[in-house]
Amino acid sequence: MDPGLRRDDEGYGAAAMPMNDEHSTRGDDTRERIKLAARRLFAQRGFAEVTVRDIVDAAGQKNGGSLHYYFGTKEALIRELVLDGSQAINDERTRRLDAIEAAGGPTALREIVHLVVDPVIGAAPKDEFSVSFAVRLTVDHYDMLLESMDARRRDSSYRRCVEHIHRFVPALPRKLLDQRIKLMTLYVLAAVSSREGAEGGRNDWAELWNDPAALANLLDTVEGMLCQPPSPDALRLTKGASKKP
Repeated sequence: MDPGLRRDDEGYGAAAMPMNDEHSTRGDDTRERIKLAARRLFAQRGFAEVTVRDIVDAAGQKNGGSLHYYFGTKEALIRELVLDGSQAINDERTRRLDAIEAAGGPTALREIVHLVVDPVIGAAPKDEFSVSFAVRLTVDHYDMLLESMDARRRDSSYRRCVEHIHRFVPALPRKLLDQRIKLMTLYVLAAVSSREGAEGGRNDWAELWNDPAALANLLDTVEGMLCQPPSPDALRLTKGASKKP
């Protein structure tokens, strides 16, 4: 069982739902209600703390087996939510990266930073919890995030960006750079989540994001995060870890 899934999720309400024309026509709406409820609960409470029963109840479903009927398992539902969120971002990033590479680029790390940040900001969220869900996923299930994105090759553009980052920052030890790329992902999603909330009047970050310099400063800090020479402590600890059996 996935460590992020609770035991009381197993088999809850797994009875099959009868299929008829009415269920068929309402199926898409029911799926979306379940996904919206799950995305909200996961964003607020994390994956391990949310049960199938919680999701079904929040979606207003009287049939306890509705989640299992439409998605199979909670883990399968999470994976579908990941794919939903990654498609628009990947499509835009791929379009821009293809154009840059066709013109002989990228020629600077800043171009890649834009490709990492801009599509996340530009993607229209499905609801107010979309980016917060992505932040929680990055914290709790980073491997699932990458695996799910690879499943339909929807995040190949992100991996291409990572390859370019390695090319532009060759002096940094690979392990440290890979750590920084993970930190960059978390930082960008958290920053965009606060920006999304500020636009909806749901948090106290409006003063920051109303400043026109804030977005440029976000790009500066991402670039600085990748380029900053490592401290002696970071180098020492990295070398020490590599010597352990």
